[in-house]
Amino acid sequence: MVRCLLAIFIPLGADEAYYYVYTLNPSLSYFDLPPMVALVGSVIPFLTGIASPFALRLLPLILFSLTLFVFYKFCLLYMEEKKALFATGVFGAIPMFFISGSALMPDSPLIFFWVLSLYLFKKNIDNPTNKG
Repeated sequence: MVRCLLAIFIPLGADEAYYYVYTLNPSLSYFDLPPMVALVGSVIPFLTGIASPFALRLLPLILFSLTLFVFYKFCLLYMEEKKALFATGVFGAIPMFFISGSALMPDSPLIFFWVLSLYLFKKNIDNPTNKG
C-alpha cells in the first residue's frame, strides 16, 4: 500500500524520466541500459495509453509483489512458515529493495529474476528430474 501511494504522489525522478524516454524509442541495447527496463516501463503505458508516474511504476510494483511471493516460497524450503514470513518482511523492508520495488529502475526485473533463479535452482537440486 505504501509503495502504491509513493508511486502515485511522488513525481518521476530524473532517471525514471530518462527511462521513459528510452521506452519511446526501444532498442535491443543502449550504451548504459538493458532492454528489460524499456520493456518493464512500456507495458502499462502501451496497454492503457496513459503515461502517468503510476502507470510507469505499476509493473515494477507488480514485479516486486511477485518477488516477495517467490522469496517467501524460497524461504519455506529452508525454514518454517513463521520464520519465512519474518524473513520476507525483512527482505521487503530493505531500503534498496523497497525503492526498486516502487520505482522504474533496471533493478526491478533484475531482483525478480534473481530471486526466481535462486528458487528454481534450489527446487531443481532438491528434486532433479534428469538422473543421468
